[in-house]
Amino acid sequence: MVEEYDGTQKLGDTVVRFTAEWCVPCRKYGPLFSRASEKSDENWLSVDVDAFPAVAQEYKVMSIPAVFDQGERVKNYMDWTRERL
Repeated sequence: MVEEYDGTQKLGDTVVRFTAEWCVPCRKYGPLFSRASEKSDENWLSVDVDAFPAVAQEYKVMSIPAVFDQGERVKNYMDWTRERL
């Protein structure tokens, strides 16, 4: 299950998706990300870059959607997600 980031969760040991409400590719990717999270026992978080710009900056997120797994950026998040399904 994907949890919305509220500023209190630790990001380093989880799967993190950086997104924004206005981002069309993010909205299209969201259901796939959610389905993959249901097949995992890891913690999955979604971070809104507009609500938490400092977190996005800390992770050097320049474009969204962006996915990090255990603190490492996933280069091809679509393939990575499909492999987890």
